[in-house]
Amino acid sequence: MQLERSAISLYAFREQVCEAVRAQIIDGKPSLRRTAEMVGASVRTLQRRLDALGVTYRALVSELQIEEASRLLRRSGLDVRLIAASLG
Repeated sequence: MQLERSAISLYAFREQVCEAVRAQIIDGKPSLRRTAEMVGASVRTLQRRLDALGVTYRALVSELQIEEASRLLRRSGLDVRLIAASLG
């Protein structure tokens, strides 16, 4: 039961991190330090929890940038170069 709660809280934490990163993607390159502040954790705690999920911060940011780029390509009709430049 404790292990199950721990896994659920890790995945909830991942979702918080994803939301913080998505909010920053719009403004440019997401920052590890800013993301940690937004979710109320230290940088090290953020890294440790993501590690427990088997993902790095950089990989998570890349995944979310690709998702956002795909969304923009489907909906906006913007030039690929503009999307790439805006998402880093």
